[in-house]
Amino acid sequence: MNISQRFKLIRETLGLTQTLMAQDLGIDRSHVGNIENASKKASDSLLKHICARYGVSESWLKTGEGEMFTSPEDRMKKLLEQLNSQPSVHSYYSFLVDHRLPLQESLPHHLQIQADLLEQRKEAIREELEVRLEKQKQATDISAENISSFVQQILPGEADEKELEEMKNILEILFNASPSYREWAKIQFKYAFPETILAQARTQLQQQKLKNDKK
Repeated sequence: MNISQRFKLIRETLGLTQTLMAQDLGIDRSHVGNIENASKKASDSLLKHICARYGVSESWLKTGEGEMFTSPEDRMKKLLEQLNSQPSVHSYYSFLVDHRLPLQESLPHHLQIQADLLEQRKEAIREELEVRLEKQKQATDISAENISSFVQQILPGEADEKELEEMKNILEILFNASPSYREWAKIQFKYAFPETILAQARTQLQQQKLKNDKK
């Protein structure tokens, strides 16, 4: 799969028409079509814009390596890095002092107020992202004991067979509908059923089988 095909796969996975995607990215519809049929090459700035706009992995879009979408945790980390890399008003004045440059004390008062407000807003956003990132970590930090306790409550024979069959049918429909739906289902499945949960469930199932065999 080349970059044009991955570009198209993103659009189809998100359920966007060429027109809607073009409007969302601020480009012509024909430009989207030309990129998808490989008659035009997407600029690096456009690729970065797509990744930032839709949460797409830049590595996957350019090389096909890794997952199509980045995790919410990765996106929050990137936002924090961007915020931390932005120069503040204080660092600007420190630069002037360090290099013995004249301080622009005549900076218009309203611009200074705006700069201070932006600095406060940046700090508030940083704190909010850090809180959300910590909550995200806590939500995914499920101990083996808690998982085991949860799994033990789900005894064999208690599952609703009809509901289980319906879940299987939904997955089958998504996988057979089209490649875009299949890729979307894979991504959703991965985030819905973390490997740590599945590993604990497998262990619990094996233990349950051993107990049944002994009986």
